[in-house]
Amino acid sequence: LLTHSQAQIKGEREEGLKVLIVGVEETLGEISKLFLEREYEVVAYKRSEYNLLRWDHVIMSMGRINPKITFLSQFVEDPFISLNPDVELTREVHDGVRNLAQGASRYDSKIILISSEMVFDGKKPYPQPYFEEDRTAPNTKAGQVKLETEIAILENAMDFLIIRTGWMYHPFGQNFVKVILKKALAEKQPVMLPSNRYGSPTLSYRVAMQIKRLLDSDARGIYHVTSEGFCNLADCARFIFQCLNITAEVEEYDEDDTNPKEVLPGNWILENKNLKAEFINIMVPWEDDLKTFLQNYGPKLLQSIKNDMK
Repeated sequence: LLTHSQAQIKGEREEGLKVLIVGVEETLGEISKLFLEREYEVVAYKRSEYNLLRWDHVIMSMGRINPKITFLSQFVEDPFISLNPDVELTREVHDGVRNLAQGASRYDSKIILISSEMVFDGKKPYPQPYFEEDRTAPNTKAGQVKLETEIAILENAMDFLIIRTGWMYHPFGQNFVKVILKKALAEKQPVMLPSNRYGSPTLSYRVAMQIKRLLDSDARGIYHVTSEGFCNLADCARFIFQCLNITAEVEEYDEDDTNPKEVLPGNWILENKNLKAEFINIMVPWEDDLKTFLQNYGPKLLQSIKNDMK
């Protein structure tokens, strides 16, 4: 699952079929490229390299590339996000994605958008999950950005996949698993984590596998793609420490008792309803993927953190 071996990424490349990835520097853009380039010719750009705001540039480049699939990867927030992170709701958010969606429709390209659980308000009574058809009502800047991109796709694309995920972790770069491990190594006192922030820790590699399954099924629409089951941040930390034999005490606290006006609502549980309804769900319990991930990458993550602390 975690070695990116050629044997695990099956399929023969079909000549002439191309994929355009915008945002390849984001986690799912990079990992999905590994899957898709086995069957397609992949043309990948960083967001800074592809001017989404220029409609003529988008249309001309898509006409030249003529992609069968257009993939727009965005940053997926981790569970430590604050109520008002440093995210700007710029013109690029809606207009840029609109241009890409219109280009995809013009050239009969399926467009894939990575979104997140932040399009909801997080106030649904725990442990009820959010379904794909639930009303969106973001109460954070990050959520507003994600919703704007979803609206741009819904209004302008004919064939699309909107993938909502969350609490995603991966072997490289910054992610919430690394944040938890750093807390354990850097803090001599108990690791303080909220007891009332819930979600589903989800392996980025598994999400990419699910996206490939959706493409193979020619699926279209909005899909929730997270691990099965859920936990709070404190229980997730205990599981991580147990898997890596780390002796660290976890102390829970209720975020509502600290500063309620600045606290992010706590329920970020998504249900993979549409995947299950179409019998294409390959997501597994969060404990299974996280345990395997830590067995393969835990020592490297710990060493990386120790090096950063020197």
